[in-house]
Amino acid sequence: MKLRSFIILVTLALTFLPTAFAGELMFMGGDCRNVTFGVDGRLKMMLLQKDGVLSGKMSVSGWLCGSGSFQGSRKGNKAKFQTKDPQTGMLIDWQGTFVGDRLYGEYFVVANAASGYQREVGEWAMTVQASQVEGGGYNEKLVGEALKFGTETLLNAPVKLADQTVITGAENVFRAAHPAGKGISIEVESVDIEWKPGVKTRSLEDVHKFRTTYTLYWQGVFTPFGTTRLRMAYNAVLDMPTGHEIISSTGTTRQDFNDMAFGAGFLLGQAAMNSLLK
Repeated sequence: MKLRSFIILVTLALTFLPTAFAGELMFMGGDCRNVTFGVDGRLKMMLLQKDGVLSGKMSVSGWLCGSGSFQGSRKGNKAKFQTKDPQTGMLIDWQGTFVGDRLYGEYFVVANAASGYQREVGEWAMTVQASQVEGGGYNEKLVGEALKFGTETLLNAPVKLADQTVITGAENVFRAAHPAGKGISIEVESVDIEWKPGVKTRSLEDVHKFRTTYTLYWQGVFTPFGTTRLRMAYNAVLDMPTGHEIISSTGTTRQDFNDMAFGAGFLLGQAAMNSLLK
């Protein structure tokens, strides 16, 4: 199983765990708040830093949504970088301060009259969930965070329907789970890994199965701010999803969710998971 290099992966819509990298690789998680509109969101980041150069990718979920690769710099404990959402083109300038394992600061949406974006401001804070320096081996925690980040990216990625229209990943899951409303974003909460028997190393190649628990944020007619928790199972040996269930919801769900999910094939998809795992 061959993984792609980090330099290539940060330019792609999907996320992989690199086999080799220079500097320090970190997976971070936390919260953000759009102060302009008073809306809260969740953050995940894959960050590579070396010699003052920052690069990586960010995922925004919750009641805010978006993603984007970034390039930036670090001077002392000060960091700055800019993300660009590959779907909307929205540019956001991020400024932050490293204090121990925390990175926090402010962000500024770049106004663009042609795209209809106005200047917005917000606050954000993240902590390191797992990290590794150049030359170090991978471990269970690092692989788990990589799967959380990569799966969230894949679940939120745009989906092309049979009629060639494109919808968000959250909207795709929402249509399978609920009769009416709109999907906003998907946040992956946890990943439980079952490793291949007899294997002592811990890398993506060593994953036998994993279960992902995630939250779908949505808006409905009678429930303006709804959430639905779901669990998905994936077998890396069989190369396919093996289960998908609704755990709980604040709204009405479809009774035939499982049949619709597998029939529509919206579950990540074999090609998408292959690109994540390989």
